[in-house]
Amino acid sequence: MDTYYVLSDAQKRELYLKAEPYLTISDFKSIEQNYEQLSEKYNKLEKNFEDLKKYVRENSIQIPHLSNLF
Repeated sequence: MDTYYVLSDAQKRELYLKAEPYLTISDFKSIEQNYEQLSEKYNKLEKNFEDLKKYVRENSIQIPHLSNLF
């Protein structure tokens, strides 16, 4: 930036109050760990579901109300 702005305390307060509803304070490390755990669980569930679909197809098992999933 080529320009240096000096804001009064009132201007700083006004800008902060405009931004405040959009601020989030959180434990980022905890969120990242939780996200990694959820991703692992999702991948395992997805693999299990794919394995189940394969088993159903290979064994010609009919599941009428779920046929669109297989």
